[in-house]
Amino acid sequence: ETVTIPAVTYIEYTNIFVGCSSLTAIHVDPENQDYMDIDGVLFSKDQETLIQYPAGKSDQSYSIPDSVTYIGYSAFYDCSSLTSVTIPNSVTYIGEYAFEECTSLETITIPDSVTAIYWGAFERCSSMTSITIPNSVTNIDRWTFEGCSSLISVTIPDSVTSIEYGAFMNCSALETITIPDSVTYIDDFAFQSCSVLETITIPASVENIGVNLFCYCSSLKEIQVDPESQYYTDVDGVLFSKDQKTLHQYPAGKPNQSYLIPDSVTNIKFGAFHSCSSLKSITIPDSVTNIEEWGFVGCTSLETIIIPDSVISIGEGVFAECSALESIKIQNPECEIYDDARTLSETAVIYGYSNSTAQEYAERYNREFVALDENQDTTVLWGDADENGNVEILDVVLMNRVYVGVDKISDSGKKNADSDQDGKITLSDSTNVLRLLVHLVTQEDFPVQAES
Repeated sequence: ETVTIPAVTYIEYTNIFVGCSSLTAIHVDPENQDYMDIDGVLFSKDQETLIQYPAGKSDQSYSIPDSVTYIGYSAFYDCSSLTSVTIPNSVTYIGEYAFEECTSLETITIPDSVTAIYWGAFERCSSMTSITIPNSVTNIDRWTFEGCSSLISVTIPDSVTSIEYGAFMNCSALETITIPDSVTYIDDFAFQSCSVLETITIPASVENIGVNLFCYCSSLKEIQVDPESQYYTDVDGVLFSKDQKTLHQYPAGKPNQSYLIPDSVTNIKFGAFHSCSSLKSITIPDSVTNIEEWGFVGCTSLETIIIPDSVISIGEGVFAECSALESIKIQNPECEIYDDARTLSETAVIYGYSNSTAQEYAERYNREFVALDENQDTTVLWGDADENGNVEILDVVLMNRVYVGVDKISDSGKKNADSDQDGKITLSDSTNVLRLLVHLVTQEDFPVQAES
């Protein structure tokens, strides 16, 4: 419960009393020339550094003395009784994990004197509902607000230029956040698991973003980008590079059941479709050459997928946790498949050519494999315009949208939809598919004779 530091002692500032949840007071011998205590709180002798506030101290509020310029590493770690802390305008630095696990802390005001808030400073302050970052701060460090599960709103000033790794990770109550147009860099996983966030806008100032910014953001329906951005753009709420060659993020809360990746895309970014649980079908165009790690992980409604022969690389865990996936067709016999059991879903039958990398993968991990006959055209499922492996009314809708010029489909989807093989998608094609759906004709009746 108490500890006394003698007159001659060197203290390593980091983690000295972490986990001492019953510690109520830290005493220092008055003869000590380097350290002192005030009311059981440990300071440097000049009182400029607050080293440790005892985690078991029962006070609900605390005012930091105005001599303090630096709040030390884990200084208030696990001080679960504190509901409010007053920081004076003498403080310029808040150290790493300074207020981590202060689970009762509801309010804290950061003065304009503070120029740096180091990583994890307010990590898992689960009762804090709002925070205003002063305009003296230029960087939101990694994990600064990670696990602040009651945080509803954050005010970020236009002095901030970077938002680091996991800065707002697991802020599960965060409803809205405005990124100022001073920010140029947003690091990996910055907003991971902000599960009630519905929309976010990336300003034109942002030059570089990391991966999986919004994974597990299960309510996120759209990602908007300032049209003036020279680096990124959005198409129907999906985040792309400006040239639309890289698909960065499809919002996990978007309710659509199918999605056709634009044929400008060559690269599907790390975690691009992470946990997009509404999607039953995704069409990958033959412009795509690379699918990065965890590209479709957690797409739990995805039923079938065709990897076109343009794809030369499938990264680690691309179809991990795709529990409804029934088939994966890999059309490039030399496609590089990351050597790990999680890369291709264990529920799926793997289709590929004999002696292909797909067959090698299937045999290595004891998966069912079906060889494609290179001498037959096995790619046509008449009416399957969206290439999800099923013929549905959604295919008819898509065909009609293509006909009137408001949508488009891949070359292989067009091949499936062109029921009379006249090289066009017409109302006659959609009518033929409707006849298929109501069982007036069968797949064996296709292709049908084009009307003269």
